[in-house]
Amino acid sequence: MFFLFQPVSHLATIRRWARQHEGELFLDVGTFQLRVTCRGRTVTFIPRFVIGTQAGLAYTTHFPDDGGFVGWLPYELKRWPLASDKLTFKSYCEQAGLPTPGYSLDTVPQSNDFIVKGQRGSFGQGIHGPYRAGSREAQFVSLSPNEYFEHFIVGDSVKIWYWSGRPAAMERLPAPFVVGDGVRSLREIGATTRGSFDVAYSIDEQASDILAWQQLTPDSIPPTGQRVQLEFKYVTRFDRLTSDDRNVLPSATDIQRAQLHQIGNSLLQGMPLETRRHTIFTVDAVADADNHLWLLEMNSHPMVHPGSYTAMLDDLFGVSTY
Repeated sequence: MFFLFQPVSHLATIRRWARQHEGELFLDVGTFQLRVTCRGRTVTFIPRFVIGTQAGLAYTTHFPDDGGFVGWLPYELKRWPLASDKLTFKSYCEQAGLPTPGYSLDTVPQSNDFIVKGQRGSFGQGIHGPYRAGSREAQFVSLSPNEYFEHFIVGDSVKIWYWSGRPAAMERLPAPFVVGDGVRSLREIGATTRGSFDVAYSIDEQASDILAWQQLTPDSIPPTGQRVQLEFKYVTRFDRLTSDDRNVLPSATDIQRAQLHQIGNSLLQGMPLETRRHTIFTVDAVADADNHLWLLEMNSHPMVHPGSYTAMLDDLFGVSTY
């Protein structure tokens, strides 16, 4: 996540756009608001930050003393039902013919591995599991109010950024894992660093669900070469900091781009008419072993990928960069 949190990553993209289109930029270091002027028009971009609260992580538009920068938008806040309630999103996907994992509101799934999710929330909060269908652990799982069971699909975590329904950036991240050596426990492997460039990871009871799904515990000693998955969410505590731009949209095939456009256009039609124009949203998905995308949820209040600004600025100022 390092790349997304760096203001320079965001400014570099916007500055390249401004140079190409003879625009001007002004950054207010007191508020971190950014003004972009082009073709006689000025647009003020509101900064967004992620902060820690008693309830967990949250976004704010006010420059905090302690927090991470997550991009600029030409508005402060927009909300709509598809992005506020995961079950509303899943129901819409089913009606629109968009692929989304199956779900249940009552009985524990008997034939599919599953996770438990809350209807609302972000940052991967409130998600439990996965649980193996028919396992002892699964038998004792119950739902709290506003939770549901969802079919667990193994694969890469995918996040797609859309600007007014058009794909603007995409990341596809494999699940974090360790490889057994037949000697050390998972807990010991995580705690062992490989030189000054590495950091220790705590493989503890917080990882118990996904380890139990693989019939392991933190103290298990996996055989040599066995690959053990440690998480399945988009953002995890096992992620390595990186300054690399992980945007894979530029390398997407024509078929993949067509699918992404179809998804974006379909979801755009599910938004209130007044919120569709000049709006960013993200879609979380899983890409399975056959490269099929399964849509999980929509977010109206996301961090902004620097790759989104070209489409955003082109649209706002009526120009074409490509």
